[in-house]
Amino acid sequence: MKRVKERIFPYHFAPDEKLFHIVVQIKDLPGALGSVLSLLSDRLDLVGITSYGLDDSTAICSAFARAMSRATTADHIHKSLKSSPMVVESFVEEGRDGLLVDGFHTGMETKPGQEFMLMPRRTQSAMMRRIVKEFGSGGKAILYEEGVAAGEANAEFLVELLGEEGVSRTGPALLRRRAVYGWGEMEPVSMVIGESATLRVIDCFECSEWHRELDGCHFWRGFIVGRFSSLWGTKVTAEEVKCVGRGDDFCDFSLKKVQG
Repeated sequence: MKRVKERIFPYHFAPDEKLFHIVVQIKDLPGALGSVLSLLSDRLDLVGITSYGLDDSTAICSAFARAMSRATTADHIHKSLKSSPMVVESFVEEGRDGLLVDGFHTGMETKPGQEFMLMPRRTQSAMMRRIVKEFGSGGKAILYEEGVAAGEANAEFLVELLGEEGVSRTGPALLRRRAVYGWGEMEPVSMVIGESATLRVIDCFECSEWHRELDGCHFWRGFIVGRFSSLWGTKVTAEEVKCVGRGDDFCDFSLKKVQG
């Protein structure tokens, strides 16, 4: 099966459609989600849905949906949900002028609790572009140091979560987390733990929107240095030997332990 980008729903825009955001807290029991969705199937066509368990033996189902009939109201949906013994509570909000925004969630977190913020890649790239444009080589140094700090923080979290041995055993899987987060797909071309590595980043966010004006991925290079210096317990340096901004198909970073 071909891998794809995950489709998320902080908002949805569909002109001329009547849209609803439905959030249902349900009992965390087999068949609960299916029974709730069946209640809505005669009124709504799902656009997107997510579900996750809570720590109190319940779960949340959050769905964006389009009404099959203009006559459907939030009250109709509430009444249908209340008829199910699987439903604990519900939240229903109608969009306006074809725009539906998630008015329920207050942010994002993983389990165990690491909080996240969401930002479009284009916005992030534009911020980096402005820093380099305004400050030149100083801007590149700022991006690099920000990357180092991010890499160190990432390594610290992983060690707290998995322990040093756990991080070592799950290294390749941990590299894939960057792709899930939208940074780009990082994979090891070669690696001698504690000594050297060549890391490839495909679809790098840093040069994705303005690669013709970029001569290197300074934040990414710093991130790699900060992460691996912390995980390996020794100072390392990284050189970007290939970059989309220089006409290559991907970005390659050569990582080496600092001798002495």
